[in-house]
Amino acid sequence: MKKVKTVSEINRKYCTGCSACYSACPVNAIELTPDEEGFKFPQINMSKCIDCGMCYKVCPINSEKNEYNDVPKAYAMQNLDDNILLNSSSGGIFYELAKQTLLENGVVYGCAMIDNVATHIKVDDIENLIPLLGSKYVQSDVRCFREVKEDLTNGLKVLFSGTPCHIAGLKSYLKKDFENLLCVDFICHGVPSPKVLSKYIEHCEEKYNTDINNIIFRSKKFGWSRFSMQILTDGKEILCEPRNENIYLKAFLANVSIRKSCGNCKFNVLPRQADITLGDFWQGKLKNADAERGISIAVINSPKGILGFDKIQDKFIMNEVSIEDIKKGNPFIDGHCKLSKRRKQFFKNLNRENIEINMQKCIQPTLAEWIKEVAVYKLEKIEKKLKIMLLTYINKIKNGFKLRNKDFTIISNNCWGGLISKKYGLPYRSPTCGLLIMGEDYIKFCSNLKYYLSQKLEFINFSEGKYSGLINHEPFPVAKLDDIEIYFMHYDTEEDAAKKWYRRAERINWNCIIYKISERNTFTPEMMQKFAELPLKNKLIFASKKYTDDTVIIDNINTLVGDETPEIEKYFDESKYLNKIKD
Repeated sequence: MKKVKTVSEINRKYCTGCSACYSACPVNAIELTPDEEGFKFPQINMSKCIDCGMCYKVCPINSEKNEYNDVPKAYAMQNLDDNILLNSSSGGIFYELAKQTLLENGVVYGCAMIDNVATHIKVDDIENLIPLLGSKYVQSDVRCFREVKEDLTNGLKVLFSGTPCHIAGLKSYLKKDFENLLCVDFICHGVPSPKVLSKYIEHCEEKYNTDINNIIFRSKKFGWSRFSMQILTDGKEILCEPRNENIYLKAFLANVSIRKSCGNCKFNVLPRQADITLGDFWQGKLKNADAERGISIAVINSPKGILGFDKIQDKFIMNEVSIEDIKKGNPFIDGHCKLSKRRKQFFKNLNRENIEINMQKCIQPTLAEWIKEVAVYKLEKIEKKLKIMLLTYINKIKNGFKLRNKDFTIISNNCWGGLISKKYGLPYRSPTCGLLIMGEDYIKFCSNLKYYLSQKLEFINFSEGKYSGLINHEPFPVAKLDDIEIYFMHYDTEEDAAKKWYRRAERINWNCIIYKISERNTFTPEMMQKFAELPLKNKLIFASKKYTDDTVIIDNINTLVGDETPEIEKYFDESKYLNKIKD
């Protein structure tokens, strides 16, 4: 008689180690045993096995996906509580979901670091939530499915958080959708080996001659966009290295140290099986949020997800975004990573040589790869430059004929003046191209332009700027000009910002200056009125109400995010206006 299929017949490159089979076995014949790479796989004790086939049936690789097919709603979010943000990897959504569950006398299951080992634990008290916060870049030991089922059966509300494959495994094990279960997954890059982390910790303990008892995989010490691995002993920092310098994070992000199944994952895709999916909102903007404190996205996948989400909205700055917006900075919302070609070599050498040397070898490109990478980069750069040149030339031809007056300077509170120069193929005759001057500072600047332009730029740290907390953008050069501040948001370095500021200031046509302001950012109606009353010859005001005859009414100007020119063009013919301007 033919035996039923068991998990031993599943290709190991697809096994995620979710523990569904371990939990489902009625005679406890399955153990999760680490292989030579340190990843746990099910091992069947054949002396106990009763050939029921339950382990094979419950495996999510073989199970039908329990998923929601409606197009999900997605939101960019940042917690209003600074303390929660500090302890969270991104915007602090998970904490509020978990707290709400506990307030309703429920329990929360999530990953915590116990003696430097990632382990799923149960929390039933708000005071014990902190260990569950923050990313853990290592595979978690999940053996709690039976306990989750018992809590659900007893009527407790349960929030279970984990990787997409954990959610798939739990749902397959439970066999039905409990109304009192809220599943939360995250946009997953893949899971590194616990053995790799253990060896890395041993290396650090030997290097720094101390025991390590706390690891923060995503510290915000250097900012959210430049997250860091921070290692501590009894609260004392041993190491804190940004992601582009820390060897463990570099190996993880290069897909060298992650599980094989992560390169074939069928769960880290849309539609999701979790009720809510969390992740980072890279390359996105959220008005009135400080990006360097972390911005999360929440994708609401199910009716239960909507109910859970509605209860916490008042704790956040938030804005609805599209899945396409998320994909721009986080493509793994709907797809898996590609394993490194050096992964096999890395694990082969794991027990043979120093972990740091092994990691460095496997993330360092070969000469041939380096040449190819440089060649591709150069070609892309040339292609991009040619496209810009072609578009500029087309703009000169297309728009140049519209403009009779081409010798003027635009002083602008934001990028508008520079964009107009670019559109008509004109040289930048203003230092205000590609930057921001906000609030009272801009009104002072316009009212005494020659004085301020005679002052020297004094650069300060981004965080010291009085308006930096209002800017949702990666840090960029900020300078003081006497008592006002200049935000060089489109400049990479202080040297570049200063060079172009002084050069363009010398090109100003003092006989024909247009002073432009938009009712955005920090400009209150009182400030707009103050600007309108300045004794300047050519003032141009874009606002939601009329201040003077120089005003162009644009109803939604004060709610715009990003480039304002497309909206302005609907109401304002700049070529007609510029041709009328006189010296």
